Formats: sequence, structure tokens, C-alpha cells
Amino acid sequence: MDYKQEMFYRMPDRNMPKMPFYMAYPMQNVYLEELEYERDMQKLKDLYPKEVKSIQALVEEECDKMEYEGSMMFDEYPDRVMLKVICDRIGQNNGEILRQIRDDKSLSGLEKLKKAGYKLEILFMDADENVVIKRYKETRRMHPLSPDGRIEDGIRKERDILSNIRIKSDYVIDTSSLLTRELKEELDRIFVQNKEYNNLMVRILSFGFKHGIPQDADLVFDVRFLPNPFYIDELKQKTGLDREVQDYVMGFPEAHEFVDKLTDMVNFLIPHYINEGKYQLVIAIGCTGGQHRSVTLAGELYNRLKDKGDYGLTLRHRDTK
Repeated sequence: MDYKQEMFYRMPDRNMPKMPFYMAYPMQNVYLEELEYERDMQKLKDLYPKEVKSIQALVEEECDKMEYEGSMMFDEYPDRVMLKVICDRIGQNNGEILRQIRDDKSLSGLEKLKKAGYKLEILFMDADENVVIKRYKETRRMHPLSPDGRIEDGIRKERDILSNIRIKSDYVIDTSSLLTRELKEELDRIFVQNKEYNNLMVRILSFGFKHGIPQDADLVFDVRFLPNPFYIDELKQKTGLDREVQDYVMGFPEAHEFVDKLTDMVNFLIPHYINEGKYQLVIAIGCTGGQHRSVTLAGELYNRLKDKGDYGLTLRHRDTK
């Protein structure tokens, strides 16, 4: 018999719960109301989802810290600020538990839908960390997982939380260099045209060496061996997007031979990159200023690879005016 049982006794002439030895008979109704309240609370707790029950002890522990005379938990409901403080504290001290609950809930929900016969595919859109930071700054928003800290910290937490879902995704698209139009085309290719998807996005990028080599480039090709249209007066103010410049650059046999060999090499490399699980290939073609030769040859390579394989393909001219 524990100490609580020792402190209670049963009234001899009534079938009623034990009452504290110090409690007078007229107070019995108060005690009965407390018992009824505890039973009701337990019934409510029994209705909690499994995920809530997993953290119930953590929440109660934090709430117990708030129960002192004059506290918000004692006199009234806590305000939004205090609720946020409590939730943040639970998250900081028990991050691994909460992450496991969240992952289990997300993945188990998807598995249930699949078992129920629903055709289900997961699309995961990713981006380079520097690009994500830039997007947050442009929209002047704070990261929801790091509202009072650095955006970088929130991004890392988010990647950690979503790591399991990314692994189980059917499609992974890196949106770092994609325009809205290009993303729409890629989604259309996957879900409307139903083309096979290998999670590889090939990005062809023209640039000027005087502005620096792109940091994300996987393959860099220098086309400064070709004559420069910049020194032709009527072509100086034009770019490789203009027909006159394209005709001039491609008028040299070396230009055609270069594109032929480059196309052959890229077609050889892509299947091997896919087998290795690579999801982005950036092919950078550069000339002096990134206006004429590189733009023309990048466009030529794009036209030869377009609609030729089961991978995404984009074209971008970084330094054109």
C-alpha cells in the first residue's frame, strides 16, 4: 500500500471512494468532482493520436515548470509568446524524438495510401543552399525553423528533417538555376508527357572568362580559339542570340567539329552520370566576354541534345546584356 492509500479511508456506511483522513464529511462532493475531472482528463488523453502521446510527457514536464502562484499557467492560459517559448524548448531539448515522430507520420501516411491502392509518386524539389538563402532575402522572410536566428541554420534543420523523404522520392528536381518557365516545362515532361525520368538535370551555361568561371560548373570548355565577332563592327553590339553572329561563328569548320565532338562526349557521359546517381550536370562554355562565341555554341549544343534523352535540359546565358 503506497502513501496515498494510507492517507485515505472508506466511510463505513456508504459505498464511496476513500477520502483524506483530514477531510470533513461536507467536503466529500469537492473530492468527488476532482475524481470525475481526472477520469475525464484520462479519457481525453486516451483519444490522443499516437504521435501526441509520444510527446505528452515532454509537454507536461514543461507545463509543470510553469505552475507556480502568479504564473500564466496558474491564473490564465499562456499567451502566444509563452506557448512559442514552451514549444521551442521542447524542440531544442528533444529534437531527435520529434524528428522521428514527424518522419514516421509522413512516411507511414504515404505507405498507407499506397497499400490502399492509390497511385502515389513523390516529387522533391531541392536547391543549392546559397540559392535558397538568396530567395529568402529577396522575399524578406525568415526561415520558419529559425525565426530568431540565421537563415542558414533553418535550412540545415529543414534538410535534416526532410532527408528520409528525399531518399524515398520518385523524382528529385534541383531548381537552383531553373526559371519558372523551365520548371513548368520539366513538370510537364514528367507528369503530362509521361516521359521516363532519371533525376538528372543537364544545364548548359554560356559565360565570359573575364567575369569569372561559374562556381557550380562540372565541365568547362574554352571556345576562345575561334575568331571573335567582337572585332567585326556590324557584330560588335550583337550577341550569339542574333542570326548574324550565329552564322559568323558557325561559318568556321572548327566550330562544327567542336560541337560534334562535345555532343559525342556528353552523350557518352550522361548514362554514366545517371548510373552514379548524379542529379545535376552543369556544362559551362566560355569565351572572353560571354556575348558571342560561347552563346552561339551553347545554343548549338542545346539544340543537338534537346529531346534526345530521358533527362532534363536547360539553357542559360549568364553574361549576355
